[in-house]
Amino acid sequence: MQLARSCLGALVGILGCTAIAVAADTSYPRQPVTVIVQFPPGGVPDTMGRLLAQNLSKQLGQPFIVENRTGAAGNIGTEAAARATPDGYTLLFAADAPMVINPAVYASLPFDPVADFEPITLAAEAAFALLAGPAFKGKNVQDLIEQAKANPGAINFGSSGIGSSHHLAGELFNTLAGVDINHVPYRGFGPGSVDVMGGQLEVMYGSVPASRPLVDAGKLRALAVTGSSRSSGMPDVPTMIEAGLPNYDVTAWFGLMAPAGTPPAILEQLNQATQRALDTEELREASAKQGLTLVVGVGPEDFAKRIQSDLAKWQEVVKSANITVQ
Repeated sequence: MQLARSCLGALVGILGCTAIAVAADTSYPRQPVTVIVQFPPGGVPDTMGRLLAQNLSKQLGQPFIVENRTGAAGNIGTEAAARATPDGYTLLFAADAPMVINPAVYASLPFDPVADFEPITLAAEAAFALLAGPAFKGKNVQDLIEQAKANPGAINFGSSGIGSSHHLAGELFNTLAGVDINHVPYRGFGPGSVDVMGGQLEVMYGSVPASRPLVDAGKLRALAVTGSSRSSGMPDVPTMIEAGLPNYDVTAWFGLMAPAGTPPAILEQLNQATQRALDTEELREASAKQGLTLVVGVGPEDFAKRIQSDLAKWQEVVKSANITVQ
């Protein structure tokens, strides 16, 4: 009897140790985590992705290493993340354009923004600015609308390329204002802003951080910002809604995602850690410098709804404007 009890006790002890070992073995993360960013170093997605990765490294005790997988308007990095093993060791710090605009403007994509990904959390948003130069003689958005209606097709707006967020912001303006302002694509904000300042182009859309120095120097005028609330980077500039377009709201967003099939426990752990990161003074100050507004408290379900609503919105705009990118 004593021997049986001893054996039973030993068995319980062994099972207990095994359970502890299994729990330890399944703890996350046990090795470095790769965070794919779809755009080159130095831009807003890269800067915010690195700040978030650094904070997650501190919290979770393993390196979160940013890997810039660039090209094809963000499609290359997005595909790489979609094809990664869904074990939590490859994540995507996603910008909105590859996820909700590219599916509308490209004839085909090597990934599905909904089926191939698990949303973890929305992290930040940023509005754009509608900028005018000396070729535009009006003072505000209503003047632009009136001139465009009086002279259909005679006014031009610039963007950072066909199918870009700036391009679609201008096409949405055309739709909601009932005007026909021609689109002129550029290879980035820099070349386009030169033409606006030089009087070869009336207006252009650009990010708040990139355009603010030119506005402060008096080289460009900001007519409006595109978000539903004023930008901290341009607090004196009205929104499009305030300027007379009640349904106009365009904000770029950035968020953390994982390949479809990543275990729910890992997704929850990453969501909680990201929420803590977004609530730090370090990220708040850094985001303000980038013209971003941090979004705290958005879980996977609300993030997924945002993706679905943006997909529907941009599909409609792209179809109306007949935009295609091969």
